[in-house]
Amino acid sequence: MQELDRMVGNFEVDAAPARFEVSNLIITPIEVKLHENVSISALVTNVGGSEGAHTVWLSGSSNTGATIHQSYATGVLQPGKSETASWSLKMDTLGQYTVTVDGQVGTFSVLEAVKPAFVGLLVKVGTIWSPVSSVSFTVGDVVELATCWQNPSAVHSWQCSIEDFLLKDPDGLTVTPTLLSASNTATAGPGGVVYIRYQVTFNKAGSWSYSGKLKGKVL
Repeated sequence: MQELDRMVGNFEVDAAPARFEVSNLIITPIEVKLHENVSISALVTNVGGSEGAHTVWLSGSSNTGATIHQSYATGVLQPGKSETASWSLKMDTLGQYTVTVDGQVGTFSVLEAVKPAFVGLLVKVGTIWSPVSSVSFTVGDVVELATCWQNPSAVHSWQCSIEDFLLKDPDGLTVTPTLLSASNTATAGPGGVVYIRYQVTFNKAGSWSYSGKLKGKVL
């Protein structure tokens, strides 16, 4: 067969455009205390054939009507490269939250930190702690007292302290008890009880009173 002509030329095949996938959604902690921060992150990977940047949206809502809508813009990612998108959110509304990041779904809860209950001022009789109001004292007694809290939370620990703890004798004079505990601060774990211990000598007969500032913070 006779050759009539020849074909010669070229053409371009473009690289696949940038395409992004989001994975590995992490929420820490899954139970956060009211007015504290929850951290949310996800891995953004360029699975396409060209470099590019991507904006990731974090969206969510709670069963109490609160909403979340925030973005994260990655830098320019080469094909196969990844970047972690992250958010730190201060949670001021209680509720159960469901959030999504480009199809990844997670949940967390914002809980109210239950405050420890002050049990009262106790006195040690033998090995048993009893309310001071239930025990009889005489002049000259050297007794061990304790301020006592109970933490009703099943989730959170509380750091409890007492400041300016004083007794007043029957004449209204201030008596400062001797601190026996390592400090005037103690930590009550979930469901736990803490005692801050003191020693005092009753040198006068009559009606004694006590006062102090009770403080605490959730851990």
